[in-house]
Amino acid sequence: MTDRPFQRLSPIRQLILTRLREFYREPSAVFWVYVFPLLMTLTLGMAFRADPKPHYDVTIVESDNSRLVVERLRSDERGRFAIRELPYEKARRRLRTGKTDLVLITAEDGNASAAPPSSDGLGAVRFWFDPRNQNSSLARIAVDDFLQRAEGREDVFLSDTKIMDEPGGRYIDFLIPGLICMNLMGSGLWGVGFAVVDLRIRGLLKRLFATPMRRRDFLLATMISRMCFLIPELLMVILFARFVFGVQIFGNLWLVAGLILLGSFQFAGIGLLVASRAKTIETVSGLMNLVMLPNWIFAGIFFSSSKFPAAMQALVQALPLTPLIDALRAVMLEGAGPIAILPQLGVILLWTLGSFALALRFFRWN
Repeated sequence: MTDRPFQRLSPIRQLILTRLREFYREPSAVFWVYVFPLLMTLTLGMAFRADPKPHYDVTIVESDNSRLVVERLRSDERGRFAIRELPYEKARRRLRTGKTDLVLITAEDGNASAAPPSSDGLGAVRFWFDPRNQNSSLARIAVDDFLQRAEGREDVFLSDTKIMDEPGGRYIDFLIPGLICMNLMGSGLWGVGFAVVDLRIRGLLKRLFATPMRRRDFLLATMISRMCFLIPELLMVILFARFVFGVQIFGNLWLVAGLILLGSFQFAGIGLLVASRAKTIETVSGLMNLVMLPNWIFAGIFFSSSKFPAAMQALVQALPLTPLIDALRAVMLEGAGPIAILPQLGVILLWTLGSFALALRFFRWN
């Protein structure tokens, strides 16, 4: 005679197997779950890789004295400057549309906005740049420094530079925890919430309701089946980042795994809550976008959430994705332990328990 505990597990086991079969029989789902995260990691890692030789696009307004400036900048042994000469209006348009980092206007340009003339050398020049654009500001500093040295300026002390390009301090190291957490959020909302609504629309939830199965068995099986897809997905991202970009994990691996597991449960609960009453694809899609959009913008996936004003920080820190990203970055990049991330763990647990409790309360089969 079969033991009662195994009888209770039978519905969960069968539902998990059903979800697994539905997944691997759909090639597009396999692509979006396993291939797309790797492509995103590769693309962003290449786009924001550390470049020991920065390059700046500099546009010089044509004038009698502009050729001398062009020759000076092209003599840079480090080859940092991409130079072009254009009339004033075209140069202004390129800067306005973000196609150049810096516009340089010589005194002899004759335009009213040019600097006053000088008696010798290059004369006075005016730099036109966008201070809100970091590359534009750096271009202004680099060009000014190079031209000043070319005109004979001497440093009052010797200095040297060293490029920070060690694992843990690069943008790709900062980015990987954000991408992992973004995948956790997408998996919970699309893999759980969307799947439940799809079953409801097709009338399959009504049939499951007629079976001798408890509601929590169905919800638990939906979450566990999603974990079966998520674990290899995140493992692939971490290994890909490790062997392609040299990303290292400085903290405890078990703590990293625990955070990922906790984060997956958190967003699975939110996904169930979103799907608890939704009856159409349009409704659940709108609700999921309502949840994901603030997290994409404010939680710090691609840049630090601390860049937002202090008045917004209470809202930013209350988002479900923010504490997860902060905790994972602290462990992976700084080697933080459980005590250091207790505040973040508290917020994650509140979201997890609260979303599951509300999902169980409001969930309807039809």
